[in-house]
Amino acid sequence: MEGSIRIEARTLSDALKAAARDEEVEFVSGGMACGALPRKFVVVRKIPELRKADKWDRSYSFGSSLTLSEIEDKGGGNLPALLHEAILSVGDRATRNVATIGGNVMADAGGVRSTLYAPLLALGSSLEFQRNKGLRTESKTVQMSRLQKFDARGWLLTKIRTPNEEWGISIFRRIGPDGRISEDSASFAFLADAQDGKISRAAMAFAGKIVVRSLEFESRLSGLRLPLSASDIREKVLHAKKILEEEERCGTRVPDFQKIQFLNLVRLSLEHLA
Repeated sequence: MEGSIRIEARTLSDALKAAARDEEVEFVSGGMACGALPRKFVVVRKIPELRKADKWDRSYSFGSSLTLSEIEDKGGGNLPALLHEAILSVGDRATRNVATIGGNVMADAGGVRSTLYAPLLALGSSLEFQRNKGLRTESKTVQMSRLQKFDARGWLLTKIRTPNEEWGISIFRRIGPDGRISEDSASFAFLADAQDGKISRAAMAFAGKIVVRSLEFESRLSGLRLPLSASDIREKVLHAKKILEEEERCGTRVPDFQKIQFLNLVRLSLEHLA
């Protein structure tokens, strides 16, 4: 922290004004990544507007500065099972008392996404951002599926919205070392529903050094008869392998460890439908 300029914001308005006055200023909340702090930063974790949680019939809303333990306590069994399991996998209770949901989502530990990225992506979550532009406040909603392409500089993540839906099958797995994020860290999420003996819908996401979410893959699962046959599973695992190969053709190097783990997790998830 030596050499850094720390600004403690008590209101959302103060935080946005501080960043608008100086483009070098960045927002800092809490998360698992413990890299170097920016030269100038605004601490936003005590802002009341960012510490609210709401639940409606069709969605949840989490203020970005809510700690994971607060979400765990407020939501408990009422949270989507996938998200609840993912939150419980983040360190121990002391860690979750410090780490915020916004910090976890936006953390960049050497290009590795943190634990909640994949489950929020699979659930179809969206992120709400605000910034001051001139004399007015701008708001922007960004789907998790578009977050990689969004330039968040100057924007403050204020809220995370997650659909409130029930899924018949909900699978979450985290790989890599316990208690810290490394090059080998990644999270995997798989969701599926069945109706009339067929898969009615499915969602799958993987996030670590790479981010994978293929709507084409999910679409190909939809409509398949249950139980899945061994040949169905082999075919879909091969399709998942082609998704990784396409990533590499686009210039994204997929670490061998994560490639193997991703394909194993796809197979494991599909075997739940066999």
